[in-house]
Amino acid sequence: MEYKQLPRGYAEVLENTQFALIATAYKLYSTVRNNQPWELDEPELNDRGVPVIYNIAQNLDCIRPNSCTRHRPRRYVPAIVATLPVASPPGRAKLARIES
Repeated sequence: MEYKQLPRGYAEVLENTQFALIATAYKLYSTVRNNQPWELDEPELNDRGVPVIYNIAQNLDCIRPNSCTRHRPRRYVPAIVATLPVASPPGRAKLARIES
């Protein structure tokens, strides 16, 4: 079996990306639950006309402007994640009720 050698820092980049996406999902969920309007700039669109998720996360302050990881502590967590409640998001049944 052959294993691919990943670049140094690759796992940290994936971890930071996951934290940012989780923070974005929680912030969007909280906004919807509190019936708050979208008052931020419209997100950029890609070449297919779909909003760019990175831009949405940036608009919500879930990603810091300088994404260089060299100067971050080893276990960097975006500021928004540290302030999130520890509750898990709703299950499928609850989401189905919310959507209807």
